[in-house]
Amino acid sequence: MSNERNRRKPSKARATPGEQYLQRRANSSVWQICFKIGKRRFRESSGTTDKVAAASLAEKRWHEVWRAIHLGEVAPAELDLHAACRRYYEEVGSTSEYGRRGQLYHFRILLQALGDATLLSRLTDERINAAVQWMRTRKPARKGRPVTLSGASINRYLTTLSVVCRRAAAVWGVRVGSWHKALHVQREAAPREVFLDYDQARRLVASANGHLRPILLLALLTGLRRENLVRLAWENVSLDLARAVLVQKGGRRLSVPLAPAAVELLASIEPDTAARRGPVFRFGNPHVACTCPRCTNRRYAGQPVHSVKRTLATAIHAAGLDALPEGHLRFHDLRHTFASWALAEGGDLKLVQEALGHKHITTTARYAHLVSGRREAVANAVADRLLSPAGKRKRGPGASKN
Repeated sequence: MSNERNRRKPSKARATPGEQYLQRRANSSVWQICFKIGKRRFRESSGTTDKVAAASLAEKRWHEVWRAIHLGEVAPAELDLHAACRRYYEEVGSTSEYGRRGQLYHFRILLQALGDATLLSRLTDERINAAVQWMRTRKPARKGRPVTLSGASINRYLTTLSVVCRRAAAVWGVRVGSWHKALHVQREAAPREVFLDYDQARRLVASANGHLRPILLLALLTGLRRENLVRLAWENVSLDLARAVLVQKGGRRLSVPLAPAAVELLASIEPDTAARRGPVFRFGNPHVACTCPRCTNRRYAGQPVHSVKRTLATAIHAAGLDALPEGHLRFHDLRHTFASWALAEGGDLKLVQEALGHKHITTTARYAHLVSGRREAVANAVADRLLSPAGKRKRGPGASKN
């Protein structure tokens, strides 16, 4: 046989499964799914410009429609993103403080980035990537300044979207598109460590206006989070027992011991025991001297203090703490400050864990480097006792004189 007869003819490249069900409309780069089974015609958008992804979806949809027609199987229901977020909030989010506040804001951003009417079945990696880029670079400006989202914030929004999709597929029986969260996770900035010394803390408190001052003092005396402080109610405080019972993140209850200075501070906010009802920190409290616009306006008298962002920024600037080498000072840094002071005084991570209400000791261990001075002191004491002459060694308690 001649070489020409033995030479194989070039084979045609195999088409991607589902490619035969694809077509494009004029002036559109998005692939359309179109096929006919019997007398039933099926047409919908794939939601992607990626031909391979669109072909995979088209193949899946063809099999779903075929089984529905010939086998009587019920195809998974469709649900748009807005309805999915609302249903998730009603079933899960509304049962926790984090869901009522944090996840509601996450839903708002996700709906802006992906669109209210976007079907969960149309969520692809291409669409998620476009939404991530929108959050990174095209978030609407506030007060004329462009606002972008940090990597940590974007990762939290992706986590919220992921849990909604998982519940939709596993519990609601809704068709969900194939996208992979791991492909879109953003790099997060290194944890900030901003601590105040006692002099800086005193300057900050002295620079704060009247209604903010007791909030800052109680934060420095207890290490409580901002949300726990501004939402603190008299019903959760017992000055006789020097305790405050709070609900932490995740719905965990925390019993906070109150130092005598904290008890005295709270008692000065409302000396009348019969009037200790409702929120502890209120605008226009006659026992707290404050001349800010909210406290001097009768319309706001008695209303709870929910936000301290603006007044805190003013106090930080007045105290000369708006240019710290470690970074911008936030309210949460007062919690770090309390942890650093507690470790410097006692050096016991377990006690600081209980005071801060951390669920795991590993969370508290981030402050472990603050007790290095105590470890050095112990090591130096051991070296002095070992290497010093016997006659000059200090006798410990209970040591024999013989």
